[in-house]
Amino acid sequence: ANLISGAAVAFGVEGGNNTLSATSAMTNVSGVATTSLKSTRAETKIITATAAGVAFNTNVVFYAGAPAAATTTFVVNPNSNITADGNATAAFSLRVNDAFGNAAGGQNVTVSATGASNTFPLPASGQTDANGYYLFPNLAAGAYTVTFTTPGGFVPTIANQGSDVTDSDPVAGVVNVSLAAGQNNLTIDAGFKVPVCTSTTNHTETFPNKFNTYFTTSLYNKTFTGSSGTWKVNSNNRATMVVTTPYYSPSTSYALKVVNYNTSGCGSGWTKAESPKVDLSNPCCPSELKMNFTLWTYKVVCNDSKAKLEIDFSRDNGVTWTEVWSKSSGQLYSSYGVNKKVNIAISVPVAYQNANFKYRIRGEMASGDCNNFYVFIDDIKIGSPASCSSSSYYSARTTTGNGSLEMPELGEAAQQTESLKLERESLAEKLKVDFNVAVYP
Repeated sequence: ANLISGAAVAFGVEGGNNTLSATSAMTNVSGVATTSLKSTRAETKIITATAAGVAFNTNVVFYAGAPAAATTTFVVNPNSNITADGNATAAFSLRVNDAFGNAAGGQNVTVSATGASNTFPLPASGQTDANGYYLFPNLAAGAYTVTFTTPGGFVPTIANQGSDVTDSDPVAGVVNVSLAAGQNNLTIDAGFKVPVCTSTTNHTETFPNKFNTYFTTSLYNKTFTGSSGTWKVNSNNRATMVVTTPYYSPSTSYALKVVNYNTSGCGSGWTKAESPKVDLSNPCCPSELKMNFTLWTYKVVCNDSKAKLEIDFSRDNGVTWTEVWSKSSGQLYSSYGVNKKVNIAISVPVAYQNANFKYRIRGEMASGDCNNFYVFIDDIKIGSPASCSSSSYYSARTTTGNGSLEMPELGEAAQQTESLKLERESLAEKLKVDFNVAVYP
């Protein structure tokens, strides 16, 4: 199949609360047009790309995000006194949503109670249904001590801040509740949030020291000192690596120059520079960890497919390598032009996020290329945002008064289900909530 560049492509998406970065684009030299999609509604989206009157469809699934206090409730049902006679029942309901009100099911739930003569007709642990609920009915009336167990990866929010309707009540994870005659209390809740990460930059390299300024080729395990440690360089007789002052201005330091001399009438050329070991074991946001660097397309040539700049990753200290990014001289020319300074961003897969990460910069040229290929690389940084999303919360709210269970935000104030409902929004985490209930008739 022949690649078509310069073709107009229109993008569309079905579903709600969607944002496309671009609704139309032109194909590049590789025949590719791109857009990105973000949404606040958890559902399956149908994405359509239309080119030359022909529509192509694909699906993508958006899942619920991390829980948020503002959309979460924890209440008790029914709304009246409960006699501690061993027959009357009360139930608590916890519904946890993400910041946009999305629900999720299939999450494990555990509930326990202290004190004597308490009965849970259903098992004390189980899994939420497709709507994110699990039922724990038949709690007796009396005085309650409710203990919330902080989920893994979260910390409790500050207790008793803000209004009584929206604050987090537990102190050291505990809230005391009295279920009195005719009482209805909708203000008891607990919040948990993702702690803020401060190590947003895991690695930097600025190439502060010159290396091989005479442009010697045929390098074998030569080393130079970068800002992050010792680099290792190898090349054959048609290529080399140099750290020198870049020709663009302004320049804050030296830069790594990848040099591939033309291979007209001779064999191929190659050169590679291997980074020091980098510890990527604790990024703030693993899913958004990226390697960024400045690239200067000093000498690139239109339609030259024989010369390439390539980036490799290793997760075992350089024992094995995987190519993660590659652009030919012609592709660099088409995308950025010659003599241009641009920023490149490459995602770092979670599989490579350990203490034995390395990256490698390669320049390669097949035989028979009559063009030279020179590029500069500088200001390498590997990092991620402080969090994968805005601060997220778990929240649990109780209603006391004859075990009334209701969710007023959902228009269910009159519901009399006598059950405990727990909804868990993040598909990636498990939430354990221990209710230590002491009953005193």
